[in-house]
Amino acid sequence: MADTSETDAPIVPHKWYEDVQALVLGTLLLSFGVIMYSEAMLITGGVAGTSLLVEFATSRKAVRRRPALTGFAKTGKVHDVLLERNPDIMGRSRIWLATSAAVVVAALA
Repeated sequence: MADTSETDAPIVPHKWYEDVQALVLGTLLLSFGVIMYSEAMLITGGVAGTSLLVEFATSRKAVRRRPALTGFAKTGKVHDVLLERNPDIMGRSRIWLATSAAVVVAALA
C-alpha cells in the first residue's frame, strides 16, 4: 500500500471561505435530500433512531482510541491505486465536460 504520509505534494490548509462554502453546500445537499425523502414518505422513526445510535456509538472513547472500528483508519484500495498511478484525470477536461453534457441530455430525453 502507498504511504500517504510521505507524498511529494505539500499540505495546504483550506482558506476560510472554502470552509464556509463546503458547510453551505453540505447543508444544502443534506436539506435537499431530507426534503426528497420526506416528500416520498421514506423518513421514518427507525432512520432517525439508527442515526442517533450510530452517532452515540461513534462518539465513545473506545472508538476514538481505536479508529479502525469505524473503517476510516486507513485509505481504501481505489485511493491507493490512484496514488500509485497518479492519473491526470482532468487533463482532458473538455472531453469530460462533453461526456457529462451528453449524459445529462440523455437522462432528460
